[in-house]
Amino acid sequence: MAGWQTGNLDEYQDTNGSQYRIVKALAAVDSAMGQLRRELRRLGIHRNAMHWFCSDNGGYAPGSQGGLSGRKGNLLEGGIRVPGILEWPAIVPQPFVADVPACTSDFYPTILDLLGIEMPNQPQPLDGISLLPLVDGKMTRRPSRTSPRVFRPQGSAALHPGRAGGGSADELVNSRSLWPAPGQHSARSARRRSRL
Repeated sequence: MAGWQTGNLDEYQDTNGSQYRIVKALAAVDSAMGQLRRELRRLGIHRNAMHWFCSDNGGYAPGSQGGLSGRKGNLLEGGIRVPGILEWPAIVPQPFVADVPACTSDFYPTILDLLGIEMPNQPQPLDGISLLPLVDGKMTRRPSRTSPRVFRPQGSAALHPGRAGGGSADELVNSRSLWPAPGQHSARSARRRSRL
């Protein structure tokens, strides 16, 4: 396959430096995915290939989050909720929309489930779940977790409590006070940490 081609980006030339770099990176990824899909078709194996597409985080530009608060780099909905696409022609012949929250942590358990593989000495619990029931139309909501999940990027934290924390499986708590600066412990942050 040839090198990545970004196409004509002349319309973005007036964009500031960091945004232009993002546009170029997105164009390169788009081009590379196109090349990969064409090659799989040429080899005749595209129908059994599972393609996952999603962003790593929310929108960068103001107003690009579809009305959600927050943006790339924080844990508000606009920073973490992104569309995802699964292309798998042999199993999903007709497009459909699912409202069940999913994340990239679900890819690994889904692939293990698909292949019927049980990994020896696999640490438990896995961060994700198998999405095969969702693909088969048998899942209408994400199952509740039995243990909490914690995210701590760049000085903020989020707790996805599941049953252990008393919340629903779809709840996400955004807080900068979960882990305060050293020496600045509050009763509120102590209560939150005790839920972990």
